Amino acid sequence: LSVGGKSVSRWMKRATELQGLAHSPSKSCQGQSRFWSCVRVVPQDACKARSKAEFGISKRHAKTSGRPAGSTEDSDYDDQIPLVPRLSDGPGYLVMNMTEKLQQIVAWYTTVKDSSVRPEGYVDGGYLDPGSSKKGTLLVDLDHFFEKREVVQEEMHDVLEWWTRQPLQHSSTFGIRIYRRGAVLLNHVDRHDTHLASAVLQVDQKLGKEDAGWPLEILTKDRDCIQVYLQPGQMVLYEGAHFKHGRPMRFQGHEYANIFSHFAPPSWRGIHGEL
Repeated sequence: LSVGGKSVSRWMKRATELQGLAHSPSKSCQGQSRFWSCVRVVPQDACKARSKAEFGISKRHAKTSGRPAGSTEDSDYDDQIPLVPRLSDGPGYLVMNMTEKLQQIVAWYTTVKDSSVRPEGYVDGGYLDPGSSKKGTLLVDLDHFFEKREVVQEEMHDVLEWWTRQPLQHSSTFGIRIYRRGAVLLNHVDRHDTHLASAVLQVDQKLGKEDAGWPLEILTKDRDCIQVYLQPGQMVLYEGAHFKHGRPMRFQGHEYANIFSHFAPPSWRGIHGEL
């Protein structure tokens, strides 16, 4: 698209629409957490003092992964953090409602989930404790639904370019991953070459009356824990190669379904200058 001889990115035409989908950072967390749609800041000291009964990988997963029981964080790639450039202004994350096209993916998922779900298996590296699921996480594979995956990819391209105010290149879009009760995802950083601007899309959740919300956690440079609670139809944008993130709280619910989408600047070749 060009206006007056100058190239105009697609996100520029949608800026008003996308800004209207962004959540206020001052939205409070009140009532039962399974209904929360908010951001909760847990100071560093409180994060360090959290109970291993509620946070960290299980003893069973510790045996298979080689990580200590109760672990909440992976530190293997911490050296990359100061070398990965920031792409957005602000804290490095943003909570939004999904666009209209993405909302349609949420509705579509409920019609195909039962007939299309299959075991995904175990994630390499031991980052993900699948909890009560003996076959690892489950998956409704978007690679088998090319048109739906393309919708997510194109919409997130616009959204993430709007957020970062710069051209981006698609790296990967995958899911729909389904977590089960007791699951834990260690706080970690993503790939430094391809996962600089990312999003988690909250597609579905099944929580009982005694269950709790399951936040995506983002660690600040001061080691405060930012807990992002979402409801289906919402998403969080984040800079995953620069900020540690995960779900170290043990999932207290039946199912939790996410899509993941990752992008990077076209000229970026990673911290070593090559892919």
